[in-house]
Amino acid sequence: MLNRLMQGGIFLHAFLRTRYGFRFRNRAALEAWQQQRVQDFLQRCAKRIPFYRRYAGQALQNWPTMQKTLMQQHFSELNQAGISLQQAQQFGLAAEKQRVFSAPLQPGIAVGLSSGTSGQRGVFLVSDQERARWAGVILARVLKPAHLKQLLNPFARPLSVAFLLRANSKLYTTVHNARLHFHYGDLQQSLSALMNWLQGIQPQILIAPASVLAAMARAQIAGELHIRPQQVISVAEVLEADDQFLIQQAWQQKTEQIYQCTEGLLAYTCEQGQLHLNEEWLHIQAQWIDDERFTPEITDFGRETQAFVRYRLDDVLRVSHSACNCGRHSRVLSAIEGRQDDVLWLAPVSKSAMQPVFPDKLRHLMMQLQPAPEDYRIEQHGMIWLIRLQAATSASPETVGALQHQTAAALFSLCLQQELQPPELRFAGWEACAAGQKRRRIRCVQSPNKE
Repeated sequence: MLNRLMQGGIFLHAFLRTRYGFRFRNRAALEAWQQQRVQDFLQRCAKRIPFYRRYAGQALQNWPTMQKTLMQQHFSELNQAGISLQQAQQFGLAAEKQRVFSAPLQPGIAVGLSSGTSGQRGVFLVSDQERARWAGVILARVLKPAHLKQLLNPFARPLSVAFLLRANSKLYTTVHNARLHFHYGDLQQSLSALMNWLQGIQPQILIAPASVLAAMARAQIAGELHIRPQQVISVAEVLEADDQFLIQQAWQQKTEQIYQCTEGLLAYTCEQGQLHLNEEWLHIQAQWIDDERFTPEITDFGRETQAFVRYRLDDVLRVSHSACNCGRHSRVLSAIEGRQDDVLWLAPVSKSAMQPVFPDKLRHLMMQLQPAPEDYRIEQHGMIWLIRLQAATSASPETVGALQHQTAAALFSLCLQQELQPPELRFAGWEACAAGQKRRRIRCVQSPNKE
């Protein structure tokens, strides 16, 4: 275990390097530096991680691709401590059940669980050293200059951060100290309880899933909530345009994003408002779907307790081909579109092979409805699309029926424009998500035959 002085040194080094270092002349210089870091990491990984010993001395492209199922099968061989998947899962689930997230699994090693939106809950292990480094990186990416000055001024009040998530972790509470008050809000609580809690702490920085931020923004606009965050950051869910509009309307703040998952900190919003991949700490190889979209394959050369080498995510990212004025040469994303099973499939009129319908097109379509639904879900079950619409509370049955008719007409129009055969549409009543459950508006539950 690391003492506080050592943790502080690691934190400070990561903060300064991330905030003020990593100034590469161009993209080629960044990639050359990355390659050297990956090569050094693979040498250490082959010595310390049992699963990878057979790949010692080989180039990255010769190492196997890794996905969640394979990682779970070989979990104990993919971490230095030899911790089994069962040990980690039992420990993490017990922490969630008891709502106590501070204890380590082993001395110096913390465990966390993902939200499990894909059906399988991911498990991750981090050491004290990695937690301290993560805290330095995340604060370097997130803190505005005014907030940094406040932290460094011993006579100013501590910076207050509210972080609303389904489960806490020692990874997150690492950032709590005398100058930065980190407040964890448990999404298992009711919305009214969370609003009372937020009004009590009056956070300067508010971090939460997009759907939670949108719910808080609606309450603020309605006069039911009275907070004044100076920075609003979306995590854990796809940030959609309607949520962004609500948040800006409520607090006059543009929503920033942190793209963080089991596999690490993947992307962040820079000071120019652009979403950058965290390529100064990760090697990210794009598996292209089309000219704009790709799924990432990551190698995290900053984590060695649990190795992530050529780990393929099933998220769909949309790249921007414009350079960012912040001066960084890491890739810029136009959007995080969601998971691969957020892509729906339809048959074209003139071909036999199924074609993808990407979720950004459906989100844009739903936003154009007048009036737009307060929320919606679209699920594909083979050739059937099941649609649930949440209209305003005061909406009459006639209004709900008109909204369903308008939705169907817009979807048929989209199919006509894209020369796709329309699906069979079925409408069902609105069902609210369980407390703390991650929102997924668009999902392919059962894919049709793509041949």
